[in-house]
Amino acid sequence: MPEKNQQSVGQCMICRKTVSKGQMTRHTKKCIEQNTKNDGQSITLFHLIIEGKYLPMYWLHVEIPGAMTLADLDSFLRDIWLECCGHLSCFTIDEQCYSVCPAEDMLFGPREKNMNKKIYNILRQGTKFQHEYDYGSTTDLKLRVVDIRKREVKKPEVTLLARNEPPELMCAKCGKPATQIRATGWGMDLNALYCNDCIGNDDEEEMFLPLVNSPRTGVCGYCGPESMGNQVLLQEENVLLDPEIEHQELIDERPGGETDINSWRRLYAAADQIKKLAPWQWMEETTIFGVQFPGTDEIGYVSVMGNIEEHYAVSVYLGDEALNKFWDIQNAPQTRENAERILELPQLMASFEDHDMVEQKDRGIIKQLGLKYRGKNGWPLFRSYRPGFYPWFLEQDEIGKLTIALEQTAGMAMRLEDEPGILEMKRNRDFLVRVPREDGNDMIWEDAVRKLPAPVPFTLTFKIDHKEMEALKGMPKDIRSAEVEFFLAPAGVAEPGKRPTFTYMLLAVEPESFFILGTELLQATDGLHRMWEAIPAKLVSILNKAQFVPKEIRVSSPRLYQFLAPVHEDLGMEISFYENLPAIEDVKESMRDFMLNRR
Repeated sequence: MPEKNQQSVGQCMICRKTVSKGQMTRHTKKCIEQNTKNDGQSITLFHLIIEGKYLPMYWLHVEIPGAMTLADLDSFLRDIWLECCGHLSCFTIDEQCYSVCPAEDMLFGPREKNMNKKIYNILRQGTKFQHEYDYGSTTDLKLRVVDIRKREVKKPEVTLLARNEPPELMCAKCGKPATQIRATGWGMDLNALYCNDCIGNDDEEEMFLPLVNSPRTGVCGYCGPESMGNQVLLQEENVLLDPEIEHQELIDERPGGETDINSWRRLYAAADQIKKLAPWQWMEETTIFGVQFPGTDEIGYVSVMGNIEEHYAVSVYLGDEALNKFWDIQNAPQTRENAERILELPQLMASFEDHDMVEQKDRGIIKQLGLKYRGKNGWPLFRSYRPGFYPWFLEQDEIGKLTIALEQTAGMAMRLEDEPGILEMKRNRDFLVRVPREDGNDMIWEDAVRKLPAPVPFTLTFKIDHKEMEALKGMPKDIRSAEVEFFLAPAGVAEPGKRPTFTYMLLAVEPESFFILGTELLQATDGLHRMWEAIPAKLVSILNKAQFVPKEIRVSSPRLYQFLAPVHEDLGMEISFYENLPAIEDVKESMRDFMLNRR
């Protein structure tokens, strides 16, 4: 931290005067009144003070139109202060979390809301709220609405009214002004500040980051706005951000680039054609056909949803195993566990959503392509599903696969309207597959009939620590039971540069007292099978720690019943199937409330 008697001052971006932090609110209000030109549209503007929660010497005054969204504000904060590796972020307002990537807990319902909420619908005079960037090495910000006013502006834009001058921080070795900070990963440390001369003698020069005017200085790999590559930057000499480019994560226009603009254009055109055709009017979710991707043997199986007018989408299940699991889910009872199993299927999805479901990155691409969408279920949304991971943005090869699948879906939909029996196969496991054939420079698509291979059986190898098992065997068996459930937890994990992963929870509760015997968290980053194989050992660990050997284990999941077979065999413990587990449900509801209030 700077010296305690060092007064924090900043520069007014309107008149360029240096003003103390305590006087800046009054100064900017007066400066705006004196410099406002009545030559535009009158709109409502929110004046915010933003500062580091633990480093208050970093602060901003910002003016944002009420018609803009929390996503706009998040984008501004990333540009000027935070963005380093594309981490997740969220606002907490009146105990409600608004996330850049909302977690959808299939058991509890939405835990978080997205950021596509208008400022004037969320904030009011005096509202205090928080922003978090990066859930691992978090940068916490405090925000407050100090004024709401109307004035005429030419364009509704985010305005930087004022910001702090860089605090005077000294080298820990020689006492000269510091220019670098050792990358501890957790932010400001006065003992980690150095000048250029002292760094020259350090053996770990690569561990240093430039000292920047941001509460994220020294955290992760943050080097200031200049380090943001091809993202839109906020130049400090500019007061205003152009809303036309504010959300853009610029697309590499080189063919084969990481995000090729021509690929995106073709994908959106294919989705527009699907929306116009509305094939869900005559196709059902189980009206399946295959598409073989050019240059590969891989087949994506297309399913059109929307026949019951709830969710309009086209899913492409990737591979035979995914389709076999899809049929298992279709034929299984409609339970919450089976509903969650759809997230375990590798698939690409194009859906048509309301505006508030479209994320910041999606809107940036749409703007750059010059497209406009509006209305209920009017916005195309593209997502990639992988087992154990949150639905995420498409990678380059996935863009091509989904585009081809949508184009073939449009053609098949038009054929089905005239030939409704074309996909009716004589044998149950036969499917029509669209197969590509090169003819010179042209790609010719032909029909073929392919038999879906039977599901490949798999074997789980359960490994339980011998010492823990023997310890349980040596304990007296209790007359009470235990309710056990394995489910998606109401929180995920996001690592820098990677798609967020689901977290699963194994929960054990004593049903009479509702006492929580223990919990264990698991992830499927190494595959679902590996995660499932760990479940019996995790339960044994819970029971050991609780010093509790129940006479009976109650479960409501057929899969969990199978996974716990080793516990039954080795301990002679009865495992029973129950449709409802009241204690588990009560504890999960309490956990949900706790997680929401924690934000």
